Amino acid sequence: MTNKLSARRASVLMVVVSAIGFSFNGLIVRLVDTATPFQAVFYRSLGMSLGLFFVYACIYRRDAIRHVTSIGWVGFFGAALLGASAVGMVFAMYNATVANVVFVSSAIPFFTAGLAWLFLREKVPMTTLAFMAVAFGGVTVMVSGAISLGAGFGNVMALGSALLYGLFVVVIRGRQGTNMSAMVAVAGVWICVTVSIVVGGELSISLYDFWLCMFWGVVIAAVGHSLFVLAARNLAGAEVTFLMLLEFVLAPIWVWLIVDEVPAWSTLWGGALVMGALAAWTLFNARTRNTSARG
Repeated sequence: MTNKLSARRASVLMVVVSAIGFSFNGLIVRLVDTATPFQAVFYRSLGMSLGLFFVYACIYRRDAIRHVTSIGWVGFFGAALLGASAVGMVFAMYNATVANVVFVSSAIPFFTAGLAWLFLREKVPMTTLAFMAVAFGGVTVMVSGAISLGAGFGNVMALGSALLYGLFVVVIRGRQGTNMSAMVAVAGVWICVTVSIVVGGELSISLYDFWLCMFWGVVIAAVGHSLFVLAARNLAGAEVTFLMLLEFVLAPIWVWLIVDEVPAWSTLWGGALVMGALAAWTLFNARTRNTSARG
């Protein structure tokens, strides 16, 4: 019980670190100079895969290839889901307001909970659903004054990305006994190949955009997705995606501090509500599990 509790706590920490990293996604998209969505996601994915393959080579050496192929066909399918979700999210950010993308994406925990129940019969405690509902209400308050009904394409992309990400989490949960972290590197390859075919080789970008997107991939995407995959082995699908809502609270803060886009008071109040729900859920679960351990 103690080892299981420690693994759960470590997983919660990994998701929090991952969410903090992902919260810079919107800022980086705003900092991109002239690169198109396809070009940006190509170099982000290239950096992500190259960075991870280098790490695998250093850690596993001759067994690096075996580490990647050990995820099996299920892992390669999951990698395709993650890749498609990432492409959809980038296109959503380019074709809709950050508020629209955040609002739609905040439904990911509910999508994941439904999909996990449908395919894995994974139940979600009513208390967790209650905290999720409060957090969703907080996100709604955050973006209430900035949602645009005219951003149809961007909204559809955000919705598709959210559903695919939920399926990706279900794939991880279905293979809890296997280290599926290599799915992240494979997803980067999927994206690079797909984008190359779609754009027909039109991948020339400025040096500034190149290094920005490579940093995005090597540091933020590679580390964030890897931590998320490892954490999802010990947390329910709804729980792990619920914690990711921290990303949406921090995202406007970075834009505020660096790009000087001052958030509305509704954003701050809504963010405080989301943070409160996350903190209350974490404390509630810690107390409940500690009581169970002593009993």
